[in-house]
Amino acid sequence: MFTSYQKSRIGQGLVHNYMIEDNMAWRLRETSPRRTTPRLDNAIQYLTDIGLVTKDGKLVRITHDGLMLIEGI
Repeated sequence: MFTSYQKSRIGQGLVHNYMIEDNMAWRLRETSPRRTTPRLDNAIQYLTDIGLVTKDGKLVRITHDGLMLIEGI
């Protein structure tokens, strides 16, 4: 399995960050947060859609329901 993951490359970079073998997770490469804006924007839109946050321009506010969820965790 490790060999197959090593061969899974795009150019010189691995396309996989981790692999699981024998009930163990192996990190294949160092990952760092970059180009996260689209993911964060999607997460904020989802939280807005379900009423946990509101958006006013660039300002994001947690709603009462959002606060109640956080307090329950």
